[in-house]
This record gives sequence, C-alpha cells and structure tokens, in this order.
Amino acid sequence: LTQSENMLGQIIDTTPNCVFVKDRSGKYLVANQGMAVLHNTTPEAFVGKYDYEIAQKWFETIDYAEFRKTEQAIIDNKETIFIPEEAFTYPDGTVRWFQTTKFPFEQEDNPDCILVVSTDITERIQAKKLEDAVYRIAQAPSHAASLDELFARVHAIISDVMEASNFYIALYDEVTDLLSFPFFIDDMDVQPESTKLGQGLTEYILRTGKSLLRDRGQHRELEKSGEIELVGTDSPIWLGVPLKIQEQVIGVMAVQHYSDPQAYGPR
Repeated sequence: LTQSENMLGQIIDTTPNCVFVKDRSGKYLVANQGMAVLHNTTPEAFVGKYDYEIAQKWFETIDYAEFRKTEQAIIDNKETIFIPEEAFTYPDGTVRWFQTTKFPFEQEDNPDCILVVSTDITERIQAKKLEDAVYRIAQAPSHAASLDELFARVHAIISDVMEASNFYIALYDEVTDLLSFPFFIDDMDVQPESTKLGQGLTEYILRTGKSLLRDRGQHRELEKSGEIELVGTDSPIWLGVPLKIQEQVIGVMAVQHYSDPQAYGPR
C-alpha cells in the first residue's frame, strides 16, 4: 500500500496536468507540481487557501458563485463532469484554455471533496484559431466587393488571433514606382501619402521578400548597416510580412505595438 501511494504521488507530481483536491467550501487540500508551475509558486502554497487567494484575476471574468455552485453539485450528486474548454485570464491579461474533469472524491476524514484534473490546451486552441484565420483570409477575396472591404476583412480576421490595433497594408506599383498605404490604422501616425521607395522597414521587406520580427536591438543593427531608416513613430516591436503573387512581392502587411515589446513573437 505504501509503495502504491508513493508511486501514485510521483505520477501526480510529474504529470504536466494540473491536479488538486478541494473541500466543499472550496479550500485547497492538495495541489500538485503542475498547479504550482502554472501559478509560479509551490504546491504547499495552495493548502488551506481558496481560489481567489491564489489567482484573483482568473475569477474576475467569470461568475464565481456559479463556479462554486457547480463544484458543490458534483459533491452532492456524486457525478463526474467533463469540461472540454474553459478559459481563464492571467494577471497580465493573457488568456489560457483548459480541458477539465471534476470528480467527487472522499478522503478518510472528509467525504465531501472534489478532485480536479485539468490539461492546458491553449496551444491547441491557438493553433486551431490560426488555422481558421488562414482559411478565412483565403476565402475573403471571394466575399469582398472591393479592395477596401477586403483589407478591412483581413484586418478583422487578424485581430481575432493577435493584437492588431496598429496595422497597415502597403502596396507597391512598379509602373509608377510608388508605395501606397490603402489600409492604415495607427494610434500614433496618420496615413502616409503615396511615396517613392525609401529606407523604411516596409521597403526592407519589399527588397528582401522575407518576413521580419523587429525589436529595437535589431532596428539599431539594421540602421547601423544602412539597411533602414526610422519612418514614423518608433515602436519597441514591429512585425511585417511580404504580400506575394507568384513569388513577386507586391506589398507588405505589418503590425506594431507602441507599449508592449513582447506583443509579438516568432510563432
């Protein structure tokens, strides 16, 4: 029995899933290492505390009374429930998704408990959203009555999967040798007029034909090498991708963030 208990304890602590036990009042009795990693603390820090003491921000966006009522019903009805998707908001504003199973559970000295096993499925949810966004963008031209409407649709789709409050589409016309900005939304700068090619980040993407995730350090290096010059208001993070037709670069699509240098990443 002791060997079995030790083995079970090791399994619970080494699983990447979040595993914990709470009593009828919602007080934590046990929490595993997975929960500790998720909240950047230790398993012992949960014992004797309640949800709002551990992660108050998580429960500001849901009906906590209803949340507790559901858990108490599991204990009363002795029924297991499976939640395929539920979202919680982190203190920094990011959202993570979980797939959760909640079981009625009896301890020797406390028969009214609930055992919860929760799996972080955020990557899966995000991958599905990205896949769906790519499909919707591919379908957008067939549903748009004009280029302006198409650009607005693309912006709306991108905004569903990433921060895009500062977003623009630039198009290059080889005949006139002009760079135009038919769609431009920005908190700091006004929509530029059509112009000859310069040394901005947009022109850099046009020249290289490659996507660029640029932070301030990279910006200084590109400036030092003479590749680019600052155009418009400086931002700590900028992400641009080439728009291509049969490998010919016809424009650039870009987003930037003026306050969060971690707003975008390689993924």
